[in-house]
Amino acid sequence: MRGWQTIRLGFACEKIGSGATPRGGSEVYQATGISLIRSQNIYNDGFKRDGLAFIGDKHARELENINVQGDSVARVCQVPDKILPARVNQHVAIIRPRQGTLDARFLHYFLIHPQTQAHMLSLAGAGATRNALTKGMIESFEIKAPSFSEQRAIAAVLGSLDDKIELNRRMNETLEALAQSLFKSWFVDTTQSALPKGWRETTIGELCEFAYMAYMSKEVLPPADVQEAFDKQVRPLFERVHHNDEESRTLAALRDALLPKLLSGELRVVAGMDSVDRMDA
Repeated sequence: MRGWQTIRLGFACEKIGSGATPRGGSEVYQATGISLIRSQNIYNDGFKRDGLAFIGDKHARELENINVQGDSVARVCQVPDKILPARVNQHVAIIRPRQGTLDARFLHYFLIHPQTQAHMLSLAGAGATRNALTKGMIESFEIKAPSFSEQRAIAAVLGSLDDKIELNRRMNETLEALAQSLFKSWFVDTTQSALPKGWRETTIGELCEFAYMAYMSKEVLPPADVQEAFDKQVRPLFERVHHNDEESRTLAALRDALLPKLLSGELRVVAGMDSVDRMDA
């Protein structure tokens, strides 16, 4: 890999370390405040907001300079800017690359590479009662990387695929929420006081030819013409959701195929140009 060099993370990063659980544990969590990132928020395919905790300034200051070993399963992601400012607990490590030496998004793709994941998991499980990656282990990681500009170009190629996948995911959330809103408007809100004319009560068991479970609760069932009209409204929404899912699977397969080739130097990106060239590794 001509022009590539071996970089040690301890040299290439301005910060490597983990945090701690705030004094008082979950009792000090707030509805808003400074984000407290925990392991359930970290996944290789992106940051998950589910379960994101918040703490106040006092407890955030207590965590600013604490670096301890943390339990990990080697999952990696980049935290979105909108989550910042943030702190992490003892099960999450912060890795902040030095600008101009190691591109953050390139590092992310290196760390989720299957070979790197296997290496980190083997280290985490070696001779320990619980899986853990220490600060020293992370600092000792060595990666082969091209120039900073080519790192950014590689990250841009892979990142454009992930950005589209994320856009599709958010679009599907919006489409599904719209479909639920339409259903509520058509079939829930209209039956709060009484059944509209032409509606009848029935059971799911009466409607389904096959069922694993006999549902005997009564449901509100609109006339066939209302059902057909509703179907015309929501069918395009779910067709778009299906299209987005299919597209995302195709993009993910392309990303997974490109990632090892780009990170090995088998494929080289021409920095500053929209092209990828095959080179001798």
